[in-house]
Amino acid sequence: MNKLFSFSLGCLAIILLTSCHPTHPFDLAAIDPGRYDATWWNHTPLRFIQTNLSEMDGGMDVDVYVQSIVDASANFVLFNVGGIVANYPTKLPYHYRNPYLKGDLVGEAVKKLHDKGIRVIGRFDFSKIHETLASKKPEWLYVGTNGKTVNYNGQVHTCVNGGYQQEYGFEILKEAIEAYPLDAIFFNMGGYQTSDYSQVDYGICQCENCRKRFRAATGLTLPVKSDANDPVFRQYREFQRSTSTELFSRIKSFIKNLNPNLVLVHEVGEIIRSESGTGFTSGRDWNYHATENVKRVLGSYKDKPPNDSFNYLMGMDYRHTATSPNIGRIFLLEQMLNGAAPGIYVMGRLEHQYDRVFLPTLRELFGFHKANEKLFTNLQPISRVGLIMGASQDYRGIMKMLIEEHIMFDLIQTSAVGSAEIPRPL
Repeated sequence: MNKLFSFSLGCLAIILLTSCHPTHPFDLAAIDPGRYDATWWNHTPLRFIQTNLSEMDGGMDVDVYVQSIVDASANFVLFNVGGIVANYPTKLPYHYRNPYLKGDLVGEAVKKLHDKGIRVIGRFDFSKIHETLASKKPEWLYVGTNGKTVNYNGQVHTCVNGGYQQEYGFEILKEAIEAYPLDAIFFNMGGYQTSDYSQVDYGICQCENCRKRFRAATGLTLPVKSDANDPVFRQYREFQRSTSTELFSRIKSFIKNLNPNLVLVHEVGEIIRSESGTGFTSGRDWNYHATENVKRVLGSYKDKPPNDSFNYLMGMDYRHTATSPNIGRIFLLEQMLNGAAPGIYVMGRLEHQYDRVFLPTLRELFGFHKANEKLFTNLQPISRVGLIMGASQDYRGIMKMLIEEHIMFDLIQTSAVGSAEIPRPL
């Protein structure tokens, strides 16, 4: 006999399914951890490394780079392709070509990674454009509430509603996708970005494109302050959501028309990206950060695996300072033990890190995962507790209790409740 208990705490709901019958309610014999999914990316044993390359890496030794990935037992790599900087000989006039390029970095890297059986995510970032090009296309740029654009160390912020993100980015994608056999596509910093990397916020974009589009959609004037009590601001938040969704849907359709086999790493795509880190200045320290990132996806989508990466850096303000290797070990193990692919994100190349203390641990854990791939394939949850996410302080408190009492549970986003995408019925 089953009993269903539920209660609410603030904005949080928890559903607990208990059984008075002594036998396990799931048929463990029917679960085959060695059975591969029909795709290469869903519930398969991937090991992910994101190397955020600088412009100076444009002339790197690709063979050394590839060998560092092989030595780490990784089989899935995120590689900078275009957007802010083109790491290939682009022919587009408004696509800034890496001045350190000695040839075709993307072409050489993709071929040599593929030769080693390593799949490649092409990384694009259309949130900024080099200052030499921005000066020629002011209508593409974000404008803060102070009436000025944002130039951060030579990179100028663009606007979601400007021509760069709405139109020219599609030309960049077309050029790269037609030229290189990428396996997946990732977009960095999509949507409405108002802050720079020093955490300075410049407010709601006041560019002419935003003004016109918001007025056409609502008949109203753009707000200048973020105020949840202001009905105009609430309409603006809905405007942000709808316009962002519309753009990413167009991008997805565009990519699939060019290459239907390309996997999109995005909420509207096939793989959902996240990052786990200490957030030295962001106030997001949370021992179970990786557990939350992984479980919220696996508990909410049956066909969208998580792509979580441990940030090997103290925070965005200190991107070239490595965090504790003990924290890295914890986050990678959380990813693996909760049924996801382990992943790490570093600034620059593995072999070029200032602090390489964690690299032996990375090779150890990735090597263990590789040696036991069958046990990390097509994992299926057998937990009997479902925790529905609400206010973070509430559900994180219950997460902590469940984890430390060794009670298995699924973490479920509120948007998944009642949807066809949820993997297990409540």
